[in-house]
Amino acid sequence: MTRSQQRALTIKLILLKIHQISTNRLCIELKRLNEHLAYYLHIRGPENGIKWSVETKVEFKVYGQNKKSKAHTFDYRYEKDEGCGYPDFLEWEEMKKEYLIDGSLTVEAHVQLIESSGFSKEKIRKFDESNKDDSDVILVVNKKEFYVLRKFLAAQSSFFKALLLGNFAESKKLKVTLTGIDPDDFHYFLEVLYGELAIDENNVEGILLLVDMYDAKTATRRCENFLLKESKKSLKKKLEMATRYHLENLKNNCMEKIKTKEDVRSVLPANINDLDHNIFFYMSDNEFTGSETLPIDLLLEKDPILKQIELKIDAITEKLAEHGQKFNEISDKLQSIENLTAKISKIDEDVEAKDTVPKQAAEKSFILKHVFENVEHFVKGRSYEGGSENHFNVVSCIALQRLNDHLACFVSIRGPKEEVKWEVETKVDIKIDGPNQISKAESCNHCFEKNEGWGFPKFLEWEEMKNEYLVDGKLTVEAHVQLIESSGFSKEKIRKFDESNKDDSDVVLVVNKKEFYVLRKYLAAQSSFFKALLLGDSAESKKPKVTLAGIDPDDFHYFLEVLHGELAIDEDARTFF
Repeated sequence: MTRSQQRALTIKLILLKIHQISTNRLCIELKRLNEHLAYYLHIRGPENGIKWSVETKVEFKVYGQNKKSKAHTFDYRYEKDEGCGYPDFLEWEEMKKEYLIDGSLTVEAHVQLIESSGFSKEKIRKFDESNKDDSDVILVVNKKEFYVLRKFLAAQSSFFKALLLGNFAESKKLKVTLTGIDPDDFHYFLEVLYGELAIDENNVEGILLLVDMYDAKTATRRCENFLLKESKKSLKKKLEMATRYHLENLKNNCMEKIKTKEDVRSVLPANINDLDHNIFFYMSDNEFTGSETLPIDLLLEKDPILKQIELKIDAITEKLAEHGQKFNEISDKLQSIENLTAKISKIDEDVEAKDTVPKQAAEKSFILKHVFENVEHFVKGRSYEGGSENHFNVVSCIALQRLNDHLACFVSIRGPKEEVKWEVETKVDIKIDGPNQISKAESCNHCFEKNEGWGFPKFLEWEEMKNEYLVDGKLTVEAHVQLIESSGFSKEKIRKFDESNKDDSDVVLVVNKKEFYVLRKYLAAQSSFFKALLLGDSAESKKPKVTLAGIDPDDFHYFLEVLHGELAIDEDARTFF
């Protein structure tokens, strides 16, 4: 089972004067040569002096008046900085009379990069024979071998799930050959799947090509996030990639930036039919400005390109109406299949693991510390709070009061802003240090279920505090807070590790009664702890269920998401292993 797809790149230049214009490492060159227009494509190799080559298929086009065009195609393998093309592409007089428009010439080169070498950046992770112990299949791409895990790839990609775990002959083979793809692109693609920060300006399109081929949702999200937040590519290039690879968030982001008539022109492809349908509708529903604000109807009258957009929209609308009924019929059938699938009974597990992995608890604790000033002037009954801090997504602070001739000390915890039920079970140690190494400490346990302060209303007598603990009118207070258990604070999960992931797993990890379906070898490749636990000589290496103690199930879920390449880290993320 193979699927071949080549990388395509379109260069479109409007030349006001005939000269060479560079686009990154590729550029079009035009010359007046022996009363002909000469047309070349130049490719420059990397600057590090290594051997390189690019096998290409190139189509040159020139557009003229009255929809006239001329095209030539050739195949060429570039191995040095040079140009290749046609010294007599057009007779000079023919070009002037039939192709020049107001002194400008529109040319286009469609370039297929069939195979390349020598351009790859440094790899982050190895998938060679050194990865043999953490793999169960070898994927071969253009004679290069990649040692990987079947079930991990299956969990990341519907293509690999069908190929490596389905009914194809490849599911039984130790080596599987993939054709029609570049081995460097595939290496970066695997790095992204395995959670590495491998995406950059040069490889993002090659990775997206494979993401689209292999239907890898996690890698799609990571590439789209890179293009949204880090990439410096042009608006036209981003919109082209968003359309080609179905990146809806990127597409919407690009469309929001199309505000003027010039913006519209800058993103239009050479063939108006290549523009995404949604973009047509967006352009029809918005007003764009040139030197002045003009409604779209007036722009259509003045601009033939925008008129083409209007005609295309009408054609699309008509097609959508024709296909609407057929879509509804297909949707009904898919719903019936889904309902039937849901009725299939699941196999009960016979083995229930009862032992717990001996491991020190991953304690969630933090210290609040604040220096209160002008304490001797505190107003009776009024609460004075130190600065609020966020630890593990829980907002807390120290609060003091002068209460019935005593100093009252509390720790205050606030729940999430959303109106959800929440609770935090805590152990709190409050300590005040005075001069001459004198100190006072108290401890308590409390389960917070609402926004409140909890602590000691008679922590110190007021006079004792003034005489023995104040330093220049200031009081230093510390609170050591341990979060024993919490609920209601977790953010939305990106990936599931529940029973729906059963077919792509070989062990169940149990954290506080919550089950996580995962792959032994994948976790072992990511963590020395899991390598010893799940593949070593311990009893757990033979069990279908392994219990982990002393950690929070939400934290463990986010930890697994990060291991599986998701963008799950935020300000409150925490790593355990």
